[in-house]
Amino acid sequence: MAMLAMGAATGTLPAAEYKDVLAKNLELAGATKLVVGHVTGTIDIQGGDVKEVSVRAVKRVEASSEADAKKALDRVKVEIAVTGGVLEVRTRYDDESTWQKLRDLVGGGGLPKVSVDLTIALPKAWHAQVTTVSGEVSIRELSGGLQLKGVSGSLKANGLAGGAVEAHSVSGNIDLAWVKGGYAGASLHTVSGNAALSLPVGVGATVEFHSVSGAIEVAGGSGSGRWNGKLGAGGPALEIHTVSGSAKIKTAP
Repeated sequence: MAMLAMGAATGTLPAAEYKDVLAKNLELAGATKLVVGHVTGTIDIQGGDVKEVSVRAVKRVEASSEADAKKALDRVKVEIAVTGGVLEVRTRYDDESTWQKLRDLVGGGGLPKVSVDLTIALPKAWHAQVTTVSGEVSIRELSGGLQLKGVSGSLKANGLAGGAVEAHSVSGNIDLAWVKGGYAGASLHTVSGNAALSLPVGVGATVEFHSVSGAIEVAGGSGSGRWNGKLGAGGPALEIHTVSGSAKIKTAP
């Protein structure tokens, strides 16, 4: 396993950053869906006019020695598999209890923290399903629909060009933007995270906002608690449910 010391941290326990890189290019005729299961680290997904899929995973850890770094990096696996037209990319720990995995993740018990940054390029017509615990998710230029679930990291998707969107977050913010003709309905759920949505000028949508203490701001109206309204003449549903998070809907060319 290749590792690279990237720098030193200050403090009573000096540490260096080590990393391990996995990169694969896959020709997947007939595949149309990406499923990502992730724990911590960034996820960057780019749709485009490509025929093959590229996956790059960078495992990172700060440790006081190369031996400790290797031990920590080896505990985290990046699994890439194709089944029935679905590409799955998952990060997993070795065979330990769930509690041990979580303790390791946050560096408890003196063990180093490991994060994995994923970068994936794929055909823009694919559907993407992404689940993560901590870390920012950034998605661009997909038209096959999107499902996002996160706990504390922000969920961002720009250049959406078709397909329904579902996004669930606990404390992370949700930021979505569609291109002209790309809006096909969306359902958003947050606890304390806020939602910011950018829809093309002239788009029609039927908005339903439900919140305990959050507020909504939209062209032509605003409110809190419960608010129903329309963009334009109405159209595909835009459902937003929060506990304390607020929502802002704007239109852009």
